[in-house]
Amino acid sequence: MKAFLPYVLFLSVSVALVAGQSVTIKKENKQYSVYLTAKGKTSAIIQGLPKEPSISEINDKLFRITLSLGSPDSYTYFVDSSGGLVEGPFFLFQKLDEKNLGILYVGSDGKLMGKLLFKGLDPVLFDLPDISPVAVVTNAITNIDFPSDTSIRITYYSGSQYTEKQIAVRWPRPK
Repeated sequence: MKAFLPYVLFLSVSVALVAGQSVTIKKENKQYSVYLTAKGKTSAIIQGLPKEPSISEINDKLFRITLSLGSPDSYTYFVDSSGGLVEGPFFLFQKLDEKNLGILYVGSDGKLMGKLLFKGLDPVLFDLPDISPVAVVTNAITNIDFPSDTSIRITYYSGSQYTEKQIAVRWPRPK
């Protein structure tokens, strides 16, 4: 049993490092917590997760933390390590505009939502006219891109014949 202890400890702690900053996952009492270490200080940023999440680095200060609940269900958090800020959880996260930090995800009502991260703005509902009848709204989406910092272009299946349609929508202007 002692021979397996280092492997168990290795599996229960994951670390992502960026320029002296790290995001660490620790198992505590059958639940997982995420810690951010920045500027020499460590603090818990997400606690009480039922499964071990995965960490991915987006850029020099932004991390994505994903808690998979089984394909395709997942929750995603975003961490701005320079300010210790956390946004999320976002259900069925779909797309990230890395330059402007715009994201698309499925809201609690099953509709497509958009948000600009770390800007203090409320999420926006994107209505896709006559979206095809699918189990999850994201199954009808074939492409998402961000042609500018204020707009999103969504290609999706429309109607019972699954005709491909495209719609451009704009982020609301900050107040």
